[in-house]
Amino acid sequence: MANSVPMDKLFRGCRDVLAAAMCPIHYGRLTELGLEKIATPARGDLLQRAKEDVREKMLGIGRFGTAYVPQPVCLAIFRRWFRQEQMEVINNGEGIDIPYDTAAFDEAFHDALMRVLKMDPKGALPQQRARRIANGLVIEKHVAGWFRHKFMRQYHEPENVNQWDRWCRNDFRLTIGKRIFGVDVMGPGQDGEFHVSATKPTTDVHLMAERTLTTVHISGFELGDRLRPHFGSENVVPICRLIVLLHCQSNGWDYHAMKNIAKRRGGRP
Repeated sequence: MANSVPMDKLFRGCRDVLAAAMCPIHYGRLTELGLEKIATPARGDLLQRAKEDVREKMLGIGRFGTAYVPQPVCLAIFRRWFRQEQMEVINNGEGIDIPYDTAAFDEAFHDALMRVLKMDPKGALPQQRARRIANGLVIEKHVAGWFRHKFMRQYHEPENVNQWDRWCRNDFRLTIGKRIFGVDVMGPGQDGEFHVSATKPTTDVHLMAERTLTTVHISGFELGDRLRPHFGSENVVPICRLIVLLHCQSNGWDYHAMKNIAKRRGGRP
């Protein structure tokens, strides 16, 4: 075991862990995870010093755009998770990658068989229609399953669950604050952009997601009253904003207090 911890390397490891989690983390636990990330064991006084370095010399001065939420929660956060400056409205590439899952494919195939005769063909040829329906349901079921697993208490099935001949405007629903919000999962068109049909009813929250070679990638979201006719995934609100809000709600953390801390200037890259 080393007699010291490489501070800069540790801080970068903690940064990567925090970014991947998209969730506030206690600074002590973040230090332990950061040490695992850089494969540097530490125990006793060495571990305690490393934790204090992370709290004071990384979070305390805002390195990498982080901030420290003091006692009683003692959490590490990124300011970008909360701040609403114009530059940060552009998606910085952070997203959620959901590995392909057999259960989600099975659920998609089942829904496709049950609903196919009731779905709007939107003028497509039969083969195009089948491909569009299958692709959309694969994306939808992976995204819904991820939220169901991560946020069990906030997750609700869609209003038309198991009602195969009934259309509804949400693919699942989430409790946010004191309201239940409808969530629509949108996939890209053939040009790679997200299109909103003039006849498509909006719902509360629209998630932008697409398939990659091995995952379903969620890039961001828009509120229903802000939808535009078409847009790229880089021009939507980063998904971390919604995920952090849900984590705060799940853990009983004061989201607005964190937001106020995130507004403060400072820190260095």
